[in-house]
Amino acid sequence: MDHPGCSWSRSNWRGVWAYKSFSAKPATTTTVNGKVTRGNVSKVITATGTVSYPKLINLTFEQTEKLIAKNIAVGDKVKAGQVLMQIDPSNLQQTVNQQQANLASAQAKLKQVQEDALPTAVSSLQQAQETLNTKKTALDTAKNNADSAYLANQVNIANQNVTQASNTLAQAMASGESSKIQSAQTALTQAQQALTTAQNAQNGGAATALNIAQSAYDVAQQNLLLTQEKVNKLENGQNSADILTAQTAVQQAQAQLETAQTNLGKATMTAPFDGVITAVTGQVGQVMESTTTSSSKPGVTLAADPDVLQIDTTVGQADVNSLKVGQKAEITLDTQADTKISGTVTAVAVQGTTSSNVTTFGVTVTVDEKGTILKAGMNANVNIILDQVKDVLTIPSEALKTQNGKNFVLVPNASGEAASSKSSNKAKNSQTSNSHLVPVEIGLNDGTNVEIKSGLTEGQEIIISVVTAATSKSPSTSTQKSSTSNRTGGSDMGALNRATSTGGQGGPPSGASGK
Repeated sequence: MDHPGCSWSRSNWRGVWAYKSFSAKPATTTTVNGKVTRGNVSKVITATGTVSYPKLINLTFEQTEKLIAKNIAVGDKVKAGQVLMQIDPSNLQQTVNQQQANLASAQAKLKQVQEDALPTAVSSLQQAQETLNTKKTALDTAKNNADSAYLANQVNIANQNVTQASNTLAQAMASGESSKIQSAQTALTQAQQALTTAQNAQNGGAATALNIAQSAYDVAQQNLLLTQEKVNKLENGQNSADILTAQTAVQQAQAQLETAQTNLGKATMTAPFDGVITAVTGQVGQVMESTTTSSSKPGVTLAADPDVLQIDTTVGQADVNSLKVGQKAEITLDTQADTKISGTVTAVAVQGTTSSNVTTFGVTVTVDEKGTILKAGMNANVNIILDQVKDVLTIPSEALKTQNGKNFVLVPNASGEAASSKSSNKAKNSQTSNSHLVPVEIGLNDGTNVEIKSGLTEGQEIIISVVTAATSKSPSTSTQKSSTSNRTGGSDMGALNRATSTGGQGGPPSGASGK
């Protein structure tokens, strides 16, 4: 087991155990020294992405016509409105002509409806008034016929006529004259039918006829009101339903004409903005089929400015909350890692994308400089700077030691220097006795360098790390070498002091395993 508070690992103690078992020679300790320098410290998020144009547009033809002109090539600079390509406009022009004729027809019909609307409405009003008058007469008659006194009188008269006709028939039969008998019989039948009619009228027939007449009158009256309202609207300049229908037809024809004109205009492809041609597809004479994919149709890819580039990259959800628009970035290529290009974060996605249970967020970094080595389509490395200090005292992060939550740096004593690799073993074994810990206040630590705010001065020598090595000789007189590298840091300082103060010859502490 490892001794508590000691930084030596089990492998370290194996080396020491081997030394004691095989009569090892004294261990040697070598330090890696450095100096406090002035420089920059940056905390960054590293990502990779693809170089692209911020403003890039693909232009293709929507109509399936023959390509008759191609006026540009890749690399050409163009101005807004410049003609790039053209397709045969013949069929499109014919469609425009047809839609123009349709519009003219609809407009003529609307004009005719508008002109005829008021006279037609007035004529309809006159007819409605005449119909109402007729229905009013019929209603008055029905009302008279439904009067109870009138009905009773009609039944009484009909009874009298039947009685009289019966007497006449009896007299004719007594005379024996067949002509008189037949005439009297006919008169009796008619009188009986009249009685039945009068009785039916009295028993509800007249009331039914009155209701029918009343309904007919009401309908005629409503029609008169509607017709009068239509006339009033027309006289006041308001449109009728017929006019509205005709107007709708005109609007539809106008829309169809505009669509046809738009399609005709699209037969000529023009640049929507100033830029440079980055891709061209299609050959003059090529005819597109309706099933042709957009990627194989004649078309142009236009970039607004070839010198304005951006990096499209992604970061994980653990880092996205550290990013914000406006942060600076350094861009490099694997092939030219020493060339650093400045960039700025211009967009951070608000919603992530999950793939294989990993969520990432899109980030856009716009290149600050023009005319760099970057080209669209390249893969680039991006270091997004979260925090940065410039022109400050720095030391390697490896040289920083921590004890009980406080920070220290190991420095040589003023009376002596740490031994070099060419010094004698004795000097190497005693060098750490000529060093001491200096408390320091630190600032930003990027994992490679750390900012020193106080405790050290520029150019001051420091001890970055300590390397301990031991040699041993086996009983068979063959020589083996066991080395342990102890780059001190944090709570490792106690073990370091113990090792160096004894020249590396002490055995493991009580309880340390020799296995």
